[in-house]
Amino acid sequence: MFRKCPSIRPWPGGGLVSTRGRLVDHWALSVADLPATVLRLKGEGVKFLEEIHAWGNMRAAMIEGPDRVAIEIIEVK
Repeated sequence: MFRKCPSIRPWPGGGLVSTRGRLVDHWALSVADLPATVLRLKGEGVKFLEEIHAWGNMRAAMIEGPDRVAIEIIEVK
């Protein structure tokens, strides 16, 4: 039986987010300065799946990892 977990909130806009056809959709890590991190990664030729966007009390961007699993980079304010 599925029970509601108070710490899990729906994605803004409602509904579940697709796993993009993979077992693991993405994993995340946090950084202290998201814009500086994005600038450095772009300079290294990293592929961006999503540019910086605000989400609640944080900002996030999404890159493609070496195994093509998405990596979310977040900055909590």
